[in-house]
Amino acid sequence: MYGASAAVEDPRPSTDFEPEFVTVTPDSGTAYVSLQENNAVARVDIQRAEIAEISGLGFKDFSLPGNELDTSDADAGDEDVISFQNWPVKGMYQPDGIRAYEVAGRQYLITANEGDSRDYEVSTVSDLSLADDAFAPRLSENPFVDSVEALKRPENLGNLEVTNQLGDHDNDGQFEELYLFGTRSFAIWEATDNGLQLVFESGN
Repeated sequence: MYGASAAVEDPRPSTDFEPEFVTVTPDSGTAYVSLQENNAVARVDIQRAEIAEISGLGFKDFSLPGNELDTSDADAGDEDVISFQNWPVKGMYQPDGIRAYEVAGRQYLITANEGDSRDYEVSTVSDLSLADDAFAPRLSENPFVDSVEALKRPENLGNLEVTNQLGDHDNDGQFEELYLFGTRSFAIWEATDNGLQLVFESGN
């Protein structure tokens, strides 16, 4: 789950959840509602007219092979260049459109992980202070970037929009992790007794 409000110190679900899209299972018994800004999906029991479960969707690790992405609109000064690479950032799934379907008696959701933000939480990587001790080890094998300052250049991550509400784990003003909005992918989730479980992710 994600999405503390800047205006409310301890927000309640009724004031913090932002329903985005709804899909209904083939038997018309269950509705799934994407809570995009919260990086979650709500399961609604239609007959009882109540929320039965909230599933947080977690994060995608863009440092892993197969999860490469293009993070810059200023590659070597040329905005038309496309460059897919692994980077030390994570993405919040934050689906917009979702669709429920059934296969062999099992319920699944397919999600388009577009991502979205609230106005107060958007920063570019160049605007943030990054913790050297957290990022330096991740850059040791990166052939393109050899320092945190280089990471913040426009041709690398500098222009990438991330949330400023997540990633500063010890609240010292320096970010140990970077989380961007959306995952540049679609995904399939199985509805289980333990919530939604990721069974497919389109990667890069």
